Amino acid sequence: MKKRIILLLIFALTLSVAQNECGGGGESGPTITDPFIGGTGGVTINFEEGFPPEFIFDSSQTPFDVIVKLENVGEWLVPKNDVMVKIEGIRPEQFGKTSSDFIKIGVEEDLLQTKKNSENDIIEGIPVYVDYENLAFNEKIEGNFNPPIRASVCYKYGTRAVSNICIVPDLLQPADDNDLCKINENKQVFNSAGPIQVTEFKEIARSTDAISFTFKLKHKGSGLFYSPETRCGGETASRLKNKVKINVDSGLDGLTCTGQDSDGNILLQGGERPITCIQRVTSQTAYENRVNIEITYDYLEDATQYLLIKHSE
Repeated sequence: MKKRIILLLIFALTLSVAQNECGGGGESGPTITDPFIGGTGGVTINFEEGFPPEFIFDSSQTPFDVIVKLENVGEWLVPKNDVMVKIEGIRPEQFGKTSSDFIKIGVEEDLLQTKKNSENDIIEGIPVYVDYENLAFNEKIEGNFNPPIRASVCYKYGTRAVSNICIVPDLLQPADDNDLCKINENKQVFNSAGPIQVTEFKEIARSTDAISFTFKLKHKGSGLFYSPETRCGGETASRLKNKVKINVDSGLDGLTCTGQDSDGNILLQGGERPITCIQRVTSQTAYENRVNIEITYDYLEDATQYLLIKHSE
């Protein structure tokens, strides 16, 4: 009797494992592989250790360099001419420099993106360094002075997102379990790493010859963003703050999307914005169709370190 119970338990356990391996109890339909690494980072900004030093002395006694380290942890290539680095927090003339010395438009190398190779291994970008050489505090002070040194970096960036929509001969026909794909449902959406993301992608049937899909643009980073080509500053930037440009491509004729102003910009009020697209389409067969979304923007972030200036005897 005991032997029979043990055999039944072994059989039940084997059946359970087989069902799990075959996907029993999970979601129906094919699994979509994420083509991206994902995340919300863009370019990280840090001071190289020791540059600036923890402290210096006044009266030009301690020349020093400031080195800003930039590393692209997102998945968008940043050409070297699309980067501006500005040193703020200290007065240039007190350190033997001019205002223009503290602003560098363009860096020495492109900021290569982090990416996956064909084996799904992650290849990180190579850091790029921006040097400000031979600074020295040239005044005499009483006591100590501890000003901030801030490196503000504006760079042109972007996010790519992909999802699928379902096309069937009868768009208004309620779906059943045997359908190749379903229209009226939330869809998976995948994003490349970047501070602005696409979320909440949903498709619905609108008429016999049109479907619509909606999604939300959402800012998930810690910096400020502007419509591209503003360099994050000036009168133009203030007018184009919290705006992005997008391109939505289904590869099909008859696609229109809402939300853009006359210049093609989209305002993300409170850091987010819903977008609705209508796809006119008729088909005699059912199929899934890829939708590609590209968001571009200028992005501003900074790093701050304090410099202790000591009074010399």
